[in-house]
Amino acid sequence: MMKKLFLLLFTAALALNVHADEAGHRAAAEELYNEMSPKETVLTSFMASYEPYMQQIAQMGVPAEAVAQIRKEGASLAEKIANDPELSKKMVAVYMETFTESELKEIIAFYKTPTGQKALKQLPVLFEKGAVIGQEIAMKYMPDFQEKVQQIMQSAMLDQAPAQSAPAEPAASGM
Repeated sequence: MMKKLFLLLFTAALALNVHADEAGHRAAAEELYNEMSPKETVLTSFMASYEPYMQQIAQMGVPAEAVAQIRKEGASLAEKIANDPELSKKMVAVYMETFTESELKEIIAFYKTPTGQKALKQLPVLFEKGAVIGQEIAMKYMPDFQEKVQQIMQSAMLDQAPAQSAPAEPAASGM
């Protein structure tokens, strides 16, 4: 009887400790998420990744007014994403999967330093510049890529054509 009581108390204490550890871990993940100015970061990052597309459609001859309207719609979409409560919930879960509570606290401490604050402010700008550079480099290789894709598609269509257009074989006669 005493063993069962001890085992029950030990299990309960262990469960409370695990719950307390998870609560601390979650709190640290939430603090990091909030420290990173999620709304501002989402808006800036989304628009930075969206900008090469805007430049591309402008280069295709889409009128400036239409590009401005599309950019406005993109900003509206980014706003919806940034304000969706599911975003923070899922990002906190990702932080908890990726970092221990101790690591989260170290990251938070860094982001509270002047260098960390500068990093937080500059990361979206760096992402934007990186997206533009990546788009420029991709455009350099795009004609060759498009040609290869077109060749693959034509070859696949040719391979498929005889099978689709072959006449049906006459049914075997029983005579």
